[in-house]
Amino acid sequence: MIQPKHFFQCDRFKKVNSEDVDVFLEEQVNYNTKKKTEGDLKLCIAFLQNEGEQRFREFIPPCDLNQHISHFILSVRKKGGDEFEPLSLRGMISSIDCYNAKFHIVFPS
Repeated sequence: MIQPKHFFQCDRFKKVNSEDVDVFLEEQVNYNTKKKTEGDLKLCIAFLQNEGEQRFREFIPPCDLNQHISHFILSVRKKGGDEFEPLSLRGMISSIDCYNAKFHIVFPS
């Protein structure tokens, strides 16, 4: 069945731009997830500084950043000195991964 021409030109679709998409995505982020991601990134930045890395994370070549993150995961401890559970470490990796994806930082395969 052929639809009338006006059917395709109706106001059923709002005009959206990239900024609208960014705002929508930001509004969908869970508050607790956002806080955890910020905490994990803060801890990773502290590690990089402790290692003497002075470049911003965004400017570290992917192979170097991959090496740093590997060392971070093996060395990070809780405030009391205890090791993190594997699931907590996996969460940290996911936080860092999400941040990298959001800002188009790519790790080598």
